[in-house]
Amino acid sequence: MNPAIRPVVDIAVIPRLTALMIIPITLVACGGGGGGGGGGEGTTDYTAPVLDVVFAEAPAATTTAAYARFVFAATDATAYKCRLDGDSYADCASPLFIAGPGQGLHRIDVRAISADGEMGEPASHEWHVDSLFNVGHDDLVSTNQAPAAVAPNSWRGILRINCDFSHSSYNDPIVYPGLENAAHLHRFYGNLLVDHNTTLESIYSSGDSSCQVAS
Repeated sequence: MNPAIRPVVDIAVIPRLTALMIIPITLVACGGGGGGGGGGEGTTDYTAPVLDVVFAEAPAATTTAAYARFVFAATDATAYKCRLDGDSYADCASPLFIAGPGQGLHRIDVRAISADGEMGEPASHEWHVDSLFNVGHDDLVSTNQAPAAVAPNSWRGILRINCDFSHSSYNDPIVYPGLENAAHLHRFYGNLLVDHNTTLESIYSSGDSSCQVAS
């Protein structure tokens, strides 16, 4: 018997308790003892989640687009956090659409989060938005036409763009999004594809325009 394991009751004094004393003595010896025996009972293998974010779609390094669209994924991610230009991280999802980031250099950071809350290292993408007037475009035509001047402090002329009539329909993607022919008759100018399914992203990223840009 291990000298460190001592029964509470003296077996020599009360022999009838000998059988009872064997049980606690054996349990103490098995449960307390270190030793190198035993095996891997009670252990669980841990596999770290794969949280490396990969961008499948992102703006070109230099672009004139007035929006940015990102598609990203990480193998074991159940959620994501994003930040733009060093701001605080906020919940986000893929695809991610950013309207009007403005001219200049921009950076987005994306972090993946696993089901148990573990967060991966940020993946980053940088891009520069340049002015269309700096790089030029086939549809950008110089003109000497300009709107007439307006009276001082007038509400007119705050923002004026020459746009031809595009089309008319009974659709209103703001009041009745996704519902075809649910509104009164609308006349549309600008984007040629506006209908009941139009979104902010589609306005930016699809469809030609009936507007003229003066340079």
